[in-house]
Amino acid sequence: MTTPVSVPIIPPLENGDRLTQAEFERRYSAMSHLKKAELIEGIRLLAEVREQGMGNREQCKSLR
Repeated sequence: MTTPVSVPIIPPLENGDRLTQAEFERRYSAMSHLKKAELIEGIRLLAEVREQGMGNREQCKSLR
């Protein structure tokens, strides 16, 4: 009879996480879909990607 091996689950990066550099890099490497994340003074910041669409054009028109 073999004992099942438990695989540790790596939690995802979230805005505002307070992490060490090593923990940040471990989580970042586990999130291959993530385009950009930064660790600034131990606080994790994620750049939010916004879709270019009608909303931006409408906002530009309202500024004229």
